[in-house]
Amino acid sequence: MRAMFPRLPARSLSPWLLTLITILCGGGIIQDQLQRWQENDQWHLEAIAQHQLTDLNRQLDDIVSILTALDQEIQANPEIGQTRLNTLAPTYLALAPAVSNLQLAPDAIVKAIYPLGNNRRAIGHNLLLDDKRQQDVLNAINIQQTVLSGPYKTLQSNYSFFLRKPVFLPGSKGKRFWGFVTAMVEMDRFAQETGLTALRSAGMTLALTHSLNASTLYGDQLGPNQDTLTLPLNPLAPWNLQLAREHQNFSFPILLSYGTLLLLSLSFFYINRHIFSHPSHLGEKLAKTQAKMNTLEQTDLRSGLFNRRSFLKQLHMRYQLFHAQNGLSALIVIRFSQLKQLQLTLSSDDNLQLMQQISSQLRTLSRKTDLLGQLDQDTFGLAIDNFSCMNDVWIAANKLAGAMTKAYPVNGGEVTLQCRFGISLVIKDGLEADVLLSRALIALESDQGLNSNISFFNQSMEYKLLERRELEKQLKSALAKDQFFLVYQPQVCPGSGVIIGFEALLRWRRSQSEIEAPARFIQLAENLDLIQEIGAEVIKQACRAQCAFTNVLGRNVQMSVNLSAKQLKEPSLYHTIKDNILNVGTPPSCFTFEITETTFIESQEQASQTLERLRSFGVRISIDDFGTGYSSLHQLKRLPVDELKIDRSFIEGVLTDQVDTGIAKTIIALANHLQLKVIAEGIETNSQHHFVTGYPDVICQGFFYHRPMEMDQAVATLKRQKQQMSPRQQAQQRL
Repeated sequence: MRAMFPRLPARSLSPWLLTLITILCGGGIIQDQLQRWQENDQWHLEAIAQHQLTDLNRQLDDIVSILTALDQEIQANPEIGQTRLNTLAPTYLALAPAVSNLQLAPDAIVKAIYPLGNNRRAIGHNLLLDDKRQQDVLNAINIQQTVLSGPYKTLQSNYSFFLRKPVFLPGSKGKRFWGFVTAMVEMDRFAQETGLTALRSAGMTLALTHSLNASTLYGDQLGPNQDTLTLPLNPLAPWNLQLAREHQNFSFPILLSYGTLLLLSLSFFYINRHIFSHPSHLGEKLAKTQAKMNTLEQTDLRSGLFNRRSFLKQLHMRYQLFHAQNGLSALIVIRFSQLKQLQLTLSSDDNLQLMQQISSQLRTLSRKTDLLGQLDQDTFGLAIDNFSCMNDVWIAANKLAGAMTKAYPVNGGEVTLQCRFGISLVIKDGLEADVLLSRALIALESDQGLNSNISFFNQSMEYKLLERRELEKQLKSALAKDQFFLVYQPQVCPGSGVIIGFEALLRWRRSQSEIEAPARFIQLAENLDLIQEIGAEVIKQACRAQCAFTNVLGRNVQMSVNLSAKQLKEPSLYHTIKDNILNVGTPPSCFTFEITETTFIESQEQASQTLERLRSFGVRISIDDFGTGYSSLHQLKRLPVDELKIDRSFIEGVLTDQVDTGIAKTIIALANHLQLKVIAEGIETNSQHHFVTGYPDVICQGFFYHRPMEMDQAVATLKRQKQQMSPRQQAQQRL
């Protein structure tokens, strides 16, 4: 018997005991992990629901804010109508894209709607006589609060709901009912803007249900074999948000875990005797490795500071209980100008050296209680506390700016970096970290801190950013929609009033009732790299218009077109101009291209080459707004020009300001001496006209003669001029 079952030494039992312990502990861990999976699954569902609920309520709150703003407008102007609504509504609708239209209903009768369009048939609709809406309308008047009704099947869309706010004006006998301001919200657009559509597309089962009768307003029918979560919406809306998904089956991962545990236990059986007989530092090495992995995950490898994700996490923990902090707190975002471009020219070692110097300088300047991190390739974040007022924060940022704006030694040389600061103040409890960072970045990118390179966030910056983004969005699609067009302002001989040419002026038709001048969008078009396409379209339209004007008069008509600095830097500009002129078959000398002195200075080398080629081709070059930029005889000598255009600022003061009169006369005399053509722009009064008639060679342009006009109106004006001229005058004009 002993031969069959020899007695094992106690040391030989250790592998078996440890393997058994491993299996028992591993089984417990697996069961615990199963429970964690189930809890995490439920937590994830709740997190999605809470986040979605926040988006829904925020959207409803934004719509209520719009109605409140309209209420305040009515308090100031009870006679508000369609015209005023057309002015206000675009800004409001940009804040709440889910709203399809806004309505004004004085005495509960719809009188104004924006946008009007297909909604015109709703004008005159009496809400008190509408059986579907009567109860909600009367309820809103009785409780004197905003009421949500619907959704209803509407003429404009499938289903929409309405937020209706009663407006009361102060009267001699108390409040007087004025009427309603109403926001109509399409259900499908509301679902898309709040993320419900995206959740459904991602496979989530969800529904908006009525809290009273449990009817489904939007979404899916929830099944019995699903984990379901129900949350109430905004008190304004008697709705519930329901989210559900199929019960998760963890059988496969559990079986896989037990199989893995078995393999690990068997492997452990063979190696544990070596662990006992030869003690090692395996545990210590594992701990160091884990600590190193955590460090790599939380820090930026270049600077050694918290990376963006870890910085936001730390910032959230820092300010989620703001009331525990003493004094004023702020988030400062620091961006180094030109750092990204500089890094492209440096080696990886030089880049690392530079980033370490910057981070070391930031650590030296910050306090132990401050939170420091690297947010981007050229952007850093610094959270500071315990300041008594906003001015102290500015002083701290100003000191930081002075210390960071310095020369950094790199690769045997030095690089000087400039930086800008965007600051968001912590002004209430529980602010989200990403909101603080977003506000600081908005302040950083705003133009309100250009003078001191330090900018504090304020609400108007956010509105301007939203407005700018909407303008960018519309501008990008304007070319495809053919919304850009030209108007033409005649250039005349002041003595006879005969039109001898036109200046082509760009306009943007954003809507049927809204036309933008270039000052509103040209700079943005240049920033978005759209100016080349827009400029090519301007040149094409101007060439076609010149050909049409020439055909009307039977003689060549001059056409002036403005060029920007970015266009002059584009190598293809010469071919664009040449090809369009050759396509219409008009002599190149009939075209004048205007540049400002500033435009030439910004791109001298490229501009000189392009202008010389254009002039060799035969077109004329004009200096626009002459006398307001870098005017000098040296520059005038270098520029290949044929024409000077006197700026309107000098023309305005020719009769009241001796300096302006002297400048205007000097420019005319200088141009005559250099055999350059002169155009005086901005002639708006009879006195100004009388002044320029004393110089018969000067061509005039301004409202006194003609306002800018569209193509058809310009053709009609030329036809009238031709009819009023005698055959002899027409022959002289052709000559």
